[in-house]
Amino acid sequence: MSHASLLSEKVKRLTPKGPVLRELYLKSGNVCAFPGCDARMMKADGDFIGQVCHIEAAEANGERFNPQQTDEQRRAFDNLLLLCYEHHVATNNVQAYPVERLREMKALHEAKFSDVAEKMRVSIQDHTKKDKVRSPQTLHRFMTVVGWSQYEGEDLASLLIF
Repeated sequence: MSHASLLSEKVKRLTPKGPVLRELYLKSGNVCAFPGCDARMMKADGDFIGQVCHIEAAEANGERFNPQQTDEQRRAFDNLLLLCYEHHVATNNVQAYPVERLREMKALHEAKFSDVAEKMRVSIQDHTKKDKVRSPQTLHRFMTVVGWSQYEGEDLASLLIF
């Protein structure tokens, strides 16, 4: 699409598509993307209370509007982030929150939640490596460790099951 046709095309605010919203939500970790904020995007009862924020505005009179974008680019995953109401309003300050800062905020936030399998793998520790294994030194100690008791007249072979 040429620059002239982009400028002549009437801007339409399009709703983000379902797969885009799903990816946005999953990579948000159910937390506002604003640094240091731990506000939930969805309440325990399933009500969505987060706000979908456009990095570059969806409409010509919005903050950080980019006339070079198409309507599809405006509603794409790369142009959206989830914020709580308070921080959505705060980021309307274009001087404090230019496009580059919001993109960095989005990238840093989503990086915390994107590679969940790797984070789980790294977080799992093998505590058995810290344990020092000691073998029982006597038959009596062995039987104590495994919880066996020997009664008079009972031979050890009857306790062992092969």
